[in-house]
Amino acid sequence: MPSQAIEGDEVKIPLVVVSDKIAAGLIAAAGRQATEVQSAIDLTLTPASVSLPGVWVAIHNRNRERRRGESANLIGIVEGSDPRLKDEVVVISGHYDHNGQWPEGYFPGADDNGSGTVGVVALARAFASSPVKPKRSLLFAVFAAEERGLLGSYYYVQHPLVPLSKTRAVINFDMIGRDEAPSEQTKGLIEIEPDTTNQINLVGLKYSPDYKSVVERENGKVGLKLSYKWDDEAALNVYFRSDQFPFALKDIPAMWWFTGFHPDYHQMTDTVEKINFEKMAKILRLAYLTGWDFADSDRPLRFIANPAAPKN
Repeated sequence: MPSQAIEGDEVKIPLVVVSDKIAAGLIAAAGRQATEVQSAIDLTLTPASVSLPGVWVAIHNRNRERRRGESANLIGIVEGSDPRLKDEVVVISGHYDHNGQWPEGYFPGADDNGSGTVGVVALARAFASSPVKPKRSLLFAVFAAEERGLLGSYYYVQHPLVPLSKTRAVINFDMIGRDEAPSEQTKGLIEIEPDTTNQINLVGLKYSPDYKSVVERENGKVGLKLSYKWDDEAALNVYFRSDQFPFALKDIPAMWWFTGFHPDYHQMTDTVEKINFEKMAKILRLAYLTGWDFADSDRPLRFIANPAAPKN
């Protein structure tokens, strides 16, 4: 798949993929074998960096082909009730793209991310139809090109409709319709509980204890099992893989609501009859209550950019 980027991208680091043959030759300069280094990484899940004596690498990037394309983020706003606070927003988001049509067939994307898109629209309708509105406004966004590298959400953060300084929190839905199950994604990396029929993962809560407190308090009315296991897993870099991440880079409390990987992830078998609609409805009730609290509270949520830093 060709690399893609948006105009004005903040990331300027070139990415280069080399063949196994070249990698083996480079690592041999350190007196080691590539398979040995890979086994060490797999065993400990820690870096196995070594110096390569006498090796110099010159990289020259050249685009063989460049094509421009345009897509669209879809945005709606439900205005808040407070004359002063309605200029601030809580974002409820998801992405509506998937992997489309390939020679082998079509990717339905029922869970990834039909479930999240439906969730955003359902909550927009719920907040819009309520005769009472919270103090802050709610911004509902379904982003384009998430599967190509979070391009839609990165673009929004570069060109926000409401200043990021007035964006108080993000509830991001990406795959909220299935029961988590062991898969090639998770094999050997993390343990999946046998029964996840009432469970949702909340990813990134270590960056905002305030956010976590609100979700847990409101969940007392809903009764889901909340899992934070992905905050302690480093190999898959889960928190950085969905549309909340560009907001978090701007120190906004932004979390991923996620029912987890399964064997149909990014497969043509991700079809609608496998959706757990009962659990999905509970997730949306919890998100409604949480979003209302975020939008109506007198105290904005705090974001902790480096929760692992030692405290004085």
